[in-house]
Amino acid sequence: MNVVRKLAVVVAAAALLAPIGRAVAQDAVPLPPPPQAAQPMAQQPMDQQPMAQQSISGASDAGWNTQYGMLFSLQNIFTRQNILEGYGGGVGLQYNLGPTTALRFALDASRTSNPAFERESSYTTPTGSFTSKTLQVPNGPTSTLDVGVSGSYLVRLGTSALAPYLGGGLSLGYATSNVDYEDNTVPTSREVVDDVNRTFDVGLLGQLGLEWRVHRSLSLFAEYGAGVTAFSYTSSSSDHREYNGGTLVQSSKSEGTQTKLFNFDTGLTQGGALGVVAFF
Repeated sequence: MNVVRKLAVVVAAAALLAPIGRAVAQDAVPLPPPPQAAQPMAQQPMDQQPMAQQSISGASDAGWNTQYGMLFSLQNIFTRQNILEGYGGGVGLQYNLGPTTALRFALDASRTSNPAFERESSYTTPTGSFTSKTLQVPNGPTSTLDVGVSGSYLVRLGTSALAPYLGGGLSLGYATSNVDYEDNTVPTSREVVDDVNRTFDVGLLGQLGLEWRVHRSLSLFAEYGAGVTAFSYTSSSSDHREYNGGTLVQSSKSEGTQTKLFNFDTGLTQGGALGVVAFF
């Protein structure tokens, strides 16, 4: 009986307190929502992220670290007896694939001149003094011109400022060789000679060089190259005439062509070059 009475008292108290609890709940200040976890910052694409700057000053060990290079070269300068005898040089573009690999495209030209000349001699005899003239004709051509274009793949053997490199590729060439002179040393006669050889060739070439990267924008190189002719086409013409007192007394003309594949008759073509490369 006491238990029943206590339960009745608890129920009555709960009924009386229920309206008060609802009023308090309506007047209560709402609690702020729980803080949300911080969202990670969106990662930018790799092509939009700022790249680290790479500064290179002086002859640093970086290899071919630019994209392009313009090269200028002089060929076989130590084998010419006179700088006026001829010229051999070239220009080219180097496209760097990486610190130790590159493609080179070059245009080379060389010219030689060795013309015939008159030599005058004086001598004295009991009957008087006399002067004679003779024409000095060179054993080889009186002039040559060679123009070639080439493309090669280069491999630098290291990224140090001073490093050797190897290369190989293809070449296209055009060459002319002339024997051209006129002999007027005899007053009553005249001789005219005009011989021309023109050659177009395709060849394989190899290169071995040493490069010194003196600055991030400049390097010096010394190079030795050798090549073999894979295909050549030669056309030749010859014209010899002799005159006596202005009258043509003898004339001979001839023309011909010749084609060769992998010409090893004259061995390998070879030569050296010194040059400079401007990188950008």
